[in-house]
Amino acid sequence: MSHDHNHSHDHGHSHGHGHHDHSHAISADADRRYLFTALGLLVGFMVVEVVVGLIAQSLALITDAGAIGMSLVAMRLASRPASGRFTFGLKRVEILSAQANGLTLLLALGLVHHRSDHATHRAAGRR
Repeated sequence: MSHDHNHSHDHGHSHGHGHHDHSHAISADADRRYLFTALGLLVGFMVVEVVVGLIAQSLALITDAGAIGMSLVAMRLASRPASGRFTFGLKRVEILSAQANGLTLLLALGLVHHRSDHATHRAAGRR
């Protein structure tokens, strides 16, 4: 059973994907505003983490705030231009910062494990 189906797309308007007369680009000023807004939020979040971490004695929150701070410093250093001493600039600082963050988190994990193990043994001795 065969059907002949003729269908035309002539609706009286165009489906073309031609060029528009306006630009979709974001201005450099808007980029800077977005970046500073994001950095402001990040720094605010970091400060809250430190304050709450100190109040709650939470090593996890303090460590996370430290990792954020280290990342911000690394971003700042990596954005510096090349100089006579650092002919390729400081782009590798971001990689070293990521490694330092990883080591810091591992050390914090070890400290948390040690504290919890110590607390568990102390609680078991009270029984």
